Amino acid sequence: MNESKDLEKKIQLFCVPFAGGNRAVFRNLSLQLNDEVDAVLLEYPGHGVRSKEAFCTTIEELKEDVKKQININRKENIPYSILGYSMGSIVTYELVSDLWNAENGSEVPTHVFLCANEALSNYNPRINLSEMTKDEIQKKLISMGGIDERILKDQRFSRIFLRPVEADYQVLEKYSFNKDRRNPKLDCSIFYSENDTSFDQVEDWRNLFDGSVDFYELGENHFFIREHSEEMANVINRVLLNI
Repeated sequence: MNESKDLEKKIQLFCVPFAGGNRAVFRNLSLQLNDEVDAVLLEYPGHGVRSKEAFCTTIEELKEDVKKQININRKENIPYSILGYSMGSIVTYELVSDLWNAENGSEVPTHVFLCANEALSNYNPRINLSEMTKDEIQKKLISMGGIDERILKDQRFSRIFLRPVEADYQVLEKYSFNKDRRNPKLDCSIFYSENDTSFDQVEDWRNLFDGSVDFYELGENHFFIREHSEEMANVINRVLLNI
């Protein structure tokens, strides 16, 4: 991107993936954002282009890695926001909660978007690796809309696909939400699918932010970003740019 194009950007949007996902899951969304939004697609260690790195083993490690990626890619002359999808919502909330509780001022994002995750006060991981067989895990992923059944017919591709999923759900099984910290004073937008996480499950996000919290229902399953990236982009453009 040349400098003149770079100067047209008004805000950055850092996108944090779901369990087992990589930055490519946000590609269609990023292409439909307004040109004034600088979308930065983040990657977890062990995933995608960072596949040779060791997986993180805790939410704390993921949070610190995402924080480092944001700091490296931040443009100091414009504000920034964060979008977290599913597990990315947990990482995002933990990060902004830390920033706010540390009173880092300008280091805090202007807005956060949390997708496909119940309020953390009600959180339970969807997949319990210690209690489910590989077949049950695969069936669960299919029901969530997260895997093409054709992948499962090739054992090699199935193993490659499931490795980061299993690594991330090991992280999620260990995660425990700390209810004792004060809420971030940030505005938040929640994207959810009623068939995946009902409004009853997401409504309590209102009590985890000291700011306005708006809800947007989309799609028929957990991975609604795949079919509804345009609708998501329209909301993000409107919220970030007031258009």
